[in-house]
Formats: sequence, structure tokens, C-alpha cells
Amino acid sequence: MRKSIEDGQLFNLKPPKSFSIIGKNSNKIKSSLTKLGFKFKKSNPDFVVSFGGDGTLLASERIYPSIPKICVRHDSICFKCSKNGKVLTHPVKGRESLFYCSNCFEKFVAQKLFNMPFMKVKSYIKVQASAFNSKGIQIGKSLLALNEINIMHQKPQQALRGQIILFDNKKPISFVSDGVLIASAFGSSGYFQSCTRKKFNKGLAVALVNPVRLWKPKIYSSIKENQKIKVIVNRRHGLLYADNSEEIIKLDVGDFVLSSRSKECAYFIEI
Repeated sequence: MRKSIEDGQLFNLKPPKSFSIIGKNSNKIKSSLTKLGFKFKKSNPDFVVSFGGDGTLLASERIYPSIPKICVRHDSICFKCSKNGKVLTHPVKGRESLFYCSNCFEKFVAQKLFNMPFMKVKSYIKVQASAFNSKGIQIGKSLLALNEINIMHQKPQQALRGQIILFDNKKPISFVSDGVLIASAFGSSGYFQSCTRKKFNKGLAVALVNPVRLWKPKIYSSIKENQKIKVIVNRRHGLLYADNSEEIIKLDVGDFVLSSRSKECAYFIEI
């Protein structure tokens, strides 16, 4: 898989021959694809069907990183078709443009996938983060997120106190808040938007979660892999985790996190 430079780049890949599925009650989707001639493969498939909602999508990217995805929802709510399966004439924008309902998928998406002369995919950058103690020794392994890296307070009744050092401004920014988010453009319409009422189309952004003093989110529409964001824990204890992963790293006073854009990207199939 090629690496992208920015969000939204399009690539043409060889026609897909094999697939895997992440999600419950997916036998009907699996049957539709195998009847068309696709081969089901658990290891290294050409594409992955994420059958569920946002949580399933994040899980599918963790299990099959950088393998092209197509997203199908369980329920009948769909922004791309009416009840009879006819595609709507108005365009669907944002994150919802990635999702099809099972009705869409079975009626026309699966067949289009099979007939593709090539597989067109769009790239989205991810966010990575590593934690270190005050001596600079790494704590746990590096984390990778499609939506956002979360640095949150460990106890809900106690705020997290610390400093943010941005790569374009070395002056530490002190904060008292529930936490810090480093979000991707892909994830900006999720938790980031809930916290800031903003979203963006490219790059990464840093925001505070429920801060004592208002702080405008810092959005970088273009960011390089060596441009790092540092978050230092000065008081109380924190938690570091990626997206909705259950893998959590505990942070003590003096620990810090370095976060940046990842070399890896997520890819979604364009139909």
C-alpha cells in the first residue's frame, strides 16, 4: 500500500479479489460477496468490510491497518439511498459519505466492487503518540489513532494539570482541563467537534477538553511527521489512549507524551 502525503489523496489499486469482515451478524454480507466471486480471507485481504457503526470502523482499522475499507451500517438509516434502494441525487458530505446501509450494499455496491477495473481509494492520515517518564524512557508501546489521541484525567473528580509545547511555538502553554485531544481531520467530526464545535478537512488539531480557561484549538492543515506536539503532566495523574481502544497507558506526574502524524494512513474505497 502506498503512503499518502495529505488527507484526501486518491489512488488506483489493482481490482480486489479477496475480502474480510469485521462486525456482528455479517453472514449475509459475506454471502453476497462470495456469490459474486470474492474470496474470504482472514489474513491480508484486498479490502475489509466494516459492518457496524463508528466503533466497528475504528476496530477494523486497528485489526487491518491501512487495508482499504468499505463501511456498511446495520440499521436502515442511510444518507445515500431511499427505502427502495434508489441513490439520492444530492451528494452526501463528510464522514457519512463513507457509510452504506445493507440495502445499498446488497443492491448495487457489491456488484460495483466486483466490476471495478481498478479499486479507487481515498487516504486519511492517522495520529501517533508515545509516552515517556521524566527520564525520557518510553512507557509502554506507541499508540496509533484514526480519530484522536486522548490524554485524559485519571479521576473524573480531579482536573488534569499540565503544559502543551507546540512545534511552532516552544513556549509552554499551561492548562487545567479534563484532558487534551490530538485529532485527525477524519476524527474531527467526532469527539473533537463535540468538545470544540469545530471540524477541519486536513491535517491535525490540538484541543483542550472542558478547560478552566478557554483555549482556541490549534489546527494544522499541513503537518510533517517530524513536527511533534508535547504534552507534560504536571499535577494529578493521566491516561493515554487511542480512539476507543481498551489499551490504556497510565501517566504519572512528570511523564510526557509526544504526538505527531503517523507514516501510516487509512484508506477507504470510493464507489
